[in-house]
Amino acid sequence: MAKGDIRTLKEQLEESRKDALEYMVKYDNAMIDLQETHVKFAELISRYRELENYSRGWKSEAKRLIEEMEKIKAINYRAN
Repeated sequence: MAKGDIRTLKEQLEESRKDALEYMVKYDNAMIDLQETHVKFAELISRYRELENYSRGWKSEAKRLIEEMEKIKAINYRAN
């Protein structure tokens, strides 16, 4: 192999290393973004469940109040 060929191979190797490092950085950044997205998604699911439970609580309370009103209405109806 000629000296010029070796230099060309070294340059190609160095360029390949730089490309590999660049892709590794991009991959790491993508993984960080994915993890952040996962955390945000988990927070949204948690918040949704909190709201769902809160809603269930209000629905059951409303149902209880309606039942009490029906009982009072029945008592008043019988009294009249």
